[in-house]
Amino acid sequence: MSIALIAIPIWEEGAASWIDAIRRTHDPQHGMVAAHVTLVFPTESLSEATVAAAAAILAASFAPFDIACDRLSWYSDPRGGKYPNLVYLHPDASSAWVLNEMRAQLPQEGEFDPHVTLSRFGAVYSAKAFLRQFGEDVMPPARGRIDALHLLAIRNGQVSMLRHFTLTGE
Repeated sequence: MSIALIAIPIWEEGAASWIDAIRRTHDPQHGMVAAHVTLVFPTESLSEATVAAAAAILAASFAPFDIACDRLSWYSDPRGGKYPNLVYLHPDASSAWVLNEMRAQLPQEGEFDPHVTLSRFGAVYSAKAFLRQFGEDVMPPARGRIDALHLLAIRNGQVSMLRHFTLTGE
């Protein structure tokens, strides 16, 4: 079993509809988990208790906050299995700052920039074509609010929510 920690933005209506439409068409994980920012990537090396304890402290330290995502990029992830070519939706500078502050206080393996995965492709040319079609700049930015963290378990390709941590801090 792998453990992950995510933040699921509550997107404004306009952003929610286009993000959902893209994910429904291009992300095999669409039905498993909502569009989210990963704070701890799925790992078997961290225990549920360790990540839950850190998430509880984090939730008590951070108040709910607004997020805006304003650009797209392509990335090839060797851990991606059949779909290693991803298109990411990136938070703007102020949103990324908050998300990076959160990540810095969590146990993790590896470095990554906070992002929302919009699509997954088997072929690199498909991901690049998607990015050419939509462009890199998202105008207007996709806006939402993050008010909670979610601890997930991933077993045999199935995702289940273990715990929910409401952001209450200042």
